[in-house]
Amino acid sequence: MLGAQPPAWVGLLIAPPLILLVLYTRGLWPFAKLRQRRAEAAATVEPGSPAALWQPIAALTLFPALVFGLVAALLWEHALSPIQGTFPLDASSVDVAGRPGDHVRFKLEGESVTRHWAASSGLDVEIGGERVPAVEPKERNWDDSIVVSGGAEDTFRILVDFEVPETVAAGGSTEGTLVGGVSYPSVSGGGFVNAGRDLEIPIELSTSEAAVAEARGGVMFGAAVLVTAIASLFLIGFPVALARITLRARRRSRGDPPVG
Repeated sequence: MLGAQPPAWVGLLIAPPLILLVLYTRGLWPFAKLRQRRAEAAATVEPGSPAALWQPIAALTLFPALVFGLVAALLWEHALSPIQGTFPLDASSVDVAGRPGDHVRFKLEGESVTRHWAASSGLDVEIGGERVPAVEPKERNWDDSIVVSGGAEDTFRILVDFEVPETVAAGGSTEGTLVGGVSYPSVSGGGFVNAGRDLEIPIELSTSEAAVAEARGGVMFGAAVLVTAIASLFLIGFPVALARITLRARRRSRGDPPVG
């Protein structure tokens, strides 16, 4: 059984907001005009007033908090429902893990002309006496002629995502079946034919806590916790800094000696 996405995937997700944060704080493209407008607005504020002091703090905390918050949400989504491996269309079995109520995700892959595939009735998983949807219906989207560049066939992947029904007992293992039909254009001679496969892939679902923890993996959870903490620090930093600045401004207006 494969675990969560590899560390490289996490790095690729975290890198863009870090780059945006550097560009924003240094006033580089595409944030140059934003900083210019902020400077023009700040010029209308009375110097030394609380507003003049907390505006830069808001700009340096709320935007990063929003960016890292969005990244944290994506990380938590994949940490709680990782893709548990990729299996061929003719797989003899699929081993996955999840508790009742969890979403279990994995991928199926096959070969077709320009990655086309269809599943007009979708794919379902029969497990625990229930039939639950796993892949939404996808109609054929290729014509009778296909322009091909490069290799004759490419690998297509289908994301399978189903919710473990409550009828499945926790703390053990349960057998199920992925059922449905998949069609795709396949190379034949100098052209292609519309091929298809009726799927009945056995699924071995482990519902034990150890198996679920292994499937989710520690890398994604660690990244989610780290980015959430960064977002929280930025978000908490704004009201703390604002309160401190406001207090100093009030003391200054009363002529009190500075504190801290």
